[in-house]
Amino acid sequence: MAATAPGGFTDAGSANAILCAAAGKAQAVEAGTQLLVSKILGYGILVGSLFLQVPQLFKILKLKSVAGISRWSRYSEVPINTSSCIYHYLIGAPLSTWGENIIVLTQNLFLVSLCWLWEKQRVAKREMFLAVAFLAALSAAQMSLPVAWVPLLIWLNIPFILGSTVPQIIQNYQQGHTGQVAMATCFMKFGGCVVRMFTTVTQIGPDPGLLIGYGAGASMNLTLMIQGILYRKQTAEVLAAEKAQQDAKTA
Repeated sequence: MAATAPGGFTDAGSANAILCAAAGKAQAVEAGTQLLVSKILGYGILVGSLFLQVPQLFKILKLKSVAGISRWSRYSEVPINTSSCIYHYLIGAPLSTWGENIIVLTQNLFLVSLCWLWEKQRVAKREMFLAVAFLAALSAAQMSLPVAWVPLLIWLNIPFILGSTVPQIIQNYQQGHTGQVAMATCFMKFGGCVVRMFTTVTQIGPDPGLLIGYGAGASMNLTLMIQGILYRKQTAEVLAAEKAQQDAKTA
């Protein structure tokens, strides 16, 4: 018969209880460590987002040109940020999982204004008005969604994710170069999407809509990076010609 330890437990029972307690403590420590790393990465992305569009803006402002930039991609990118902000706000997600969207939204609005300002073919005022009206109506509708429909909000974001990159990918292919598209920005977006998949799982949970959206964003930006490598020679020639044309105008 097994010996009984003080407190009425057998030696085997005590050992099992100690092992279970130790395993539970180890799991708690691991979970806490993952959450801490996730928080650090989340706020790191938030700070890093301040510089996300800097390479792109620098290239555009330097030459005062949006050559090779698809403004339709920029139109699609703005609702991605507004929808993401609204979705995370409505579900009460921690700021560390989505705060960069506020900053990137501001940058994307500035990029759209530059496209309107420096597009070679003047952008019609009607188009500008419709773009602003659509964004305002979409945001108002999303904020007014019934609670039961809120989970659908992030799924509706996926077409905008594709719309923000696919036109640019197609335009790059058709023109044979990437123009003023900044590969550094594409790389940061790719890295941000990958990290956001981790922070989503650890801080929000396995949200399918968010994970598929980040996966789509990572894939699209990886495609743009590959185009940047394949078309780097042609792109350099196009930008050199663009600069020479700008210098001739100011001479």
